Amino acid sequence: MKKQAPYTLLILILLICSYSAQAKKNSSKDKTPTKKFIIGSSNGGLNVSGDIRSKNLFNLPKQRKNTIGFGLLVQMSIYKNLIYAELNYIQGKAHGYNYASSKGYVNANSTNPWVRAGYTNGVFYNYLTNLKMANIGAVVTSNKNRRLSVNLGVGLGFVAYSTWTDALNSRGNRYENGFEAINQKVYPGGIKAYSTDLNNLFDGEYESPAERHNPNNDVTLTPSGTLSIGTTINLSSNLSLELRNKVFITGDDLIDGQRWQERSSITQDADNVNYLSIGLRYAW
Repeated sequence: MKKQAPYTLLILILLICSYSAQAKKNSSKDKTPTKKFIIGSSNGGLNVSGDIRSKNLFNLPKQRKNTIGFGLLVQMSIYKNLIYAELNYIQGKAHGYNYASSKGYVNANSTNPWVRAGYTNGVFYNYLTNLKMANIGAVVTSNKNRRLSVNLGVGLGFVAYSTWTDALNSRGNRYENGFEAINQKVYPGGIKAYSTDLNNLFDGEYESPAERHNPNNDVTLTPSGTLSIGTTINLSSNLSLELRNKVFITGDDLIDGQRWQERSSITQDADNVNYLSIGLRYAW
């Protein structure tokens, strides 16, 4: 029995070494190299969550080109393939109009486009805003090595906007008669019928500066926080497709150029900008 002990010990050592080597081999085989950098571009819909109903590609905008944005991003891995630092830039346009008329603007000062144009009755609020936004933040992903992954992002940035109102027609006259006709009309077709008549009435020039914090500046810069959620589909080891929704949260109530309630008091809710996009990413 004692003679067998050295052989038993030797076999045990060989088994341990064999198992250790195989485990190391499997670990090396399963390990995917970290993608240190990712660059990408995206296109999608931009809209403002504010006091005026925002339009998109599918709910009868005056011009579809005024609902689209474009984005660029750079990401750098800071922990394996799970956490990335991100720099994101987005620009585009958003626009909208309300289906119900309002006289809440009447107590505003002369910087308000409806007051400045000489309106006294109900108007249909509308806007077009040119947006440029950027943020830096962090993105956490479930696992970019898998075919499908989910990511969440937070960050800080800014929104630069220039907002305009369509208060006058192509001849420089007010829309008063048209507004009155729409107010008196019965619309059994609901929102779609309102949209058709309002789109036919507005000339889409947005010639009047919207109400602003500083009437002397066409562009306003406001800080923001950002939240995002996305789904990534890996097309290859380097190329991926991402569907993503990002919200720029601001404390500014004039991104859509409107802040007056029906009772002529200022609303308490700030405007936020939403960017729903699809994009391509390249990682290396």
